[in-house]
Amino acid sequence: MRGFTSGAGILGTALLALSPAAGAQGLVVPEFDVSLISGGRHEDGRYLAAIRIDLPEGWKTYWRNPGDSGIPPSFDWSGSENLADVEVVWPAPELFDDGYGWVIGYDQRLVLPVRLTAEDPSKAVSVDLDLSYAVCREICVPEEARLGAVVDETGEARAEVVRALEEAPQRVERADPYGVVDASLAQRDGSQVLVVRVRFPESAGEPRLLVEGPAEWYLPVPERVQAGGDGQETFEVALPDDAEVREAAFVATGLSRSFSFEQPFRVD
Repeated sequence: MRGFTSGAGILGTALLALSPAAGAQGLVVPEFDVSLISGGRHEDGRYLAAIRIDLPEGWKTYWRNPGDSGIPPSFDWSGSENLADVEVVWPAPELFDDGYGWVIGYDQRLVLPVRLTAEDPSKAVSVDLDLSYAVCREICVPEEARLGAVVDETGEARAEVVRALEEAPQRVERADPYGVVDASLAQRDGSQVLVVRVRFPESAGEPRLLVEGPAEWYLPVPERVQAGGDGQETFEVALPDDAEVREAAFVATGLSRSFSFEQPFRVD
């Protein structure tokens, strides 16, 4: 397999040119700085790195679930050397109303941490990444970047990577004080909906909930239907007509100004 090396700090950079599809519609797509930065070695023995995307004013890029339209990122690490496993750690996204629906993602700058497990922990990891993602303004524009880096102990950008890790939703379970309380099914106008009760800290303000299901399902942004006492909120999300819900695994991502969480769950 091929490895790429470059200077430390900003380890790999790609400048994205005008997309033909966007140019055909008269939208001038600026250049986006896309870089791979090193965070050194984590206390658990894995290496840390992050994909950094700088976005000009008005542009956004997508979370793993892009919302009502858009394209989620995809990653091809197959050209890397001494790389056994990769964990992508998603910072808490924002919800943007573009006038047609919800965009779930990031503006200004995305620092997307990755934890890298080396085949041989005594050696550095040579990362060779083919990144496919999209940016949006008036329309969604697919883009690609090729990034290469050697990630080792040095971690010149460690503070930035660790800060992004701290912005990721906290992983919780049913026994924890905050998160999904229960999930059930209901009928609304002849259609099946998933009803999810969630508890946030009372300082949460106006919380939002995102729900992901099986990969082939489209789930819209849940509607907040009831605010209870003690930080408890109720959300409903429309389900596909043919959804086999009882066997489905879901992931809830709760977003608020004081606490964000991620939690797997099933219908009770």
